[in-house]
Amino acid sequence: MPLQKIPEGTIICNVEENPGDKGAIGRATGCYATIIGHSEDGAKTRVRLPSGARKTLSGHCRATVGNIIINFNFIYFFLLYFFLRFDCRRCKN
Repeated sequence: MPLQKIPEGTIICNVEENPGDKGAIGRATGCYATIIGHSEDGAKTRVRLPSGARKTLSGHCRATVGNIIINFNFIYFFLLYFFLRFDCRRCKN
């Protein structure tokens, strides 16, 4: 979604520095940027980066709304279930 169409205060990730470069900012797990404001004509958007720095980007740059998070609880319970099931089958034979 173009930055100029995203409201101020929205958390975004996978932000393009230049239009069409396929995302370069905030791509790691847990990293995100926040939209601070837009210019009057919507040509420029001010973004707070994960490092805390502020950067002015083109309003035509795209970003993904939300944050990248891996649910470790799901992975933990899946592995626990798998290993317990494997051990029980092993004991029966």
